[in-house]
Amino acid sequence: MLSGEMLPERMYADTLIIDSEALTLAMTYRYHIEATSPLRVMEARFEMDPAAPLIRIASPDDKDEKEIHIYG
Repeated sequence: MLSGEMLPERMYADTLIIDSEALTLAMTYRYHIEATSPLRVMEARFEMDPAAPLIRIASPDDKDEKEIHIYG
């Protein structure tokens, strides 16, 4: 994917570790991709709302022309 095309895909939970004494939670997600895939870069994002879009684009009426980072 040398073109820079964005293809949103879901990752699936693999491992969940709950430490009730330390009040922490750790999750491992897995995504399988073939070694021969033409993939150049992979980015992982986390979104709490399952109905939220996987990709968010800045509004075209943004006048200050600064890059907008929206992380889920």
